[in-house]
Amino acid sequence: MHTELSHTPGILYAIAYWLSAMLYCRFLPERVKGMKRRLIAAFFFVLLCGFMTLTDHPPVYLFFLFISIEIGMIYLLMYLLCDMPPGKTVYYCARAFMLGELATSLGWLLYFYSVTRLGARASLPFMCALMAAVYAVVFGVIYILEKRQEKDAQLLELGGRDIAGALVIAASTYLVSNISFAVANTPFSMRYSNEIFIMRTLTDFGGVIILLLYHNLLVEVSARTEAELEQQLLQMQYSNYQISQESIDLINQKYHDLKHQIAALRFELNDEEKYGYLTQMEDEIRQYEAENKTGNKVLDTILTAKSLVCQNQRISMNVVADGTLLAFMSTMDLSALFGNALDNAIRGAASVADENERLIRVVVCEQMGFVLVKIENRYAGEVRFDGKDLITTKNNKDYHGYGVKSIRKTVEKYDGTVTIRTQDGWFLLSILFPR
Repeated sequence: MHTELSHTPGILYAIAYWLSAMLYCRFLPERVKGMKRRLIAAFFFVLLCGFMTLTDHPPVYLFFLFISIEIGMIYLLMYLLCDMPPGKTVYYCARAFMLGELATSLGWLLYFYSVTRLGARASLPFMCALMAAVYAVVFGVIYILEKRQEKDAQLLELGGRDIAGALVIAASTYLVSNISFAVANTPFSMRYSNEIFIMRTLTDFGGVIILLLYHNLLVEVSARTEAELEQQLLQMQYSNYQISQESIDLINQKYHDLKHQIAALRFELNDEEKYGYLTQMEDEIRQYEAENKTGNKVLDTILTAKSLVCQNQRISMNVVADGTLLAFMSTMDLSALFGNALDNAIRGAASVADENERLIRVVVCEQMGFVLVKIENRYAGEVRFDGKDLITTKNNKDYHGYGVKSIRKTVEKYDGTVTIRTQDGWFLLSILFPR
């Protein structure tokens, strides 16, 4: 099979684009799994290879049209495989496209040099072996770099300007690297294949490096922003705990005074009906005193404060908790953990129209050498997940998902694990701490 050395076969680009897209999909939340995922990937591999083989070496006036179609295929492949919004897909599509460009241009430059300068025989087996080796090195290096920051990259939040920046970098890089192929007789055009291949490869390399550094910067800024928001949430929950403690201490004092006043009034009353009324009031006071006494003063305060919120919103909260099991947690961490979890539970339960179905269950117990914390609530509507984290349904997007992330970070601090799932209209949060 004879291949014209001055032209890079389109199928090589198709393979590189597909490999690049699949590499980035490896680090992104999955939209589909199993056989369906493999079938979609295989379909787009065949589609890209077929299209780029049929449209290989197009006329200049169709060059950018065909490139746009190919980029659209890469985008659609990544969107179908990865559970992320369209804007974020555009961002990763731009990165995948430029990485595919670099891998192909570098491989073909080395093949061209080997044949024209080193005397290697131009053959299909040699071309395939060399391109496979280059692909392995390029994609292997990028895989290692992406793997090193995988955890931080999962926290990446992209705005319109962030996505536009990546598009500008990718588009300008591609335009400069391919101008000699698309348009002749410009100040940037070159006459000889060797010069064109070198310029294309170096420009693509620069574009990929710039996109990589740009990505690292965005990840760093996103991680710093998340850390600041989590600290604000932590401080906010701790402040709420302190306020609640002061309020509940005041309520306890009033109840204590009221108890003595009732006792004094009883001796002055002979009316049986009033006596019964005072007895009922005393029973309610005793019930309040017995409520949320878990053996952990911090947990008692949080549960009592949230119980008052539940009463205002007609929510029934049932608590079975041994607070002594949580003595290993600091006051700030305990208030942040239960404050965030119960706020989410109250928000979910309040969304249920039927007041009889507004239920929250709280359990803290020992189970097989672990401390188990379960907070379950009824909810209405749709609950969506971005990977393992909850996508907020709140109107205020400033704290998008940070409540759940704060819970995870607090639990991980004590070597615990968090499981979140939904079942039959219940939102189930389970936490396990090793004892």
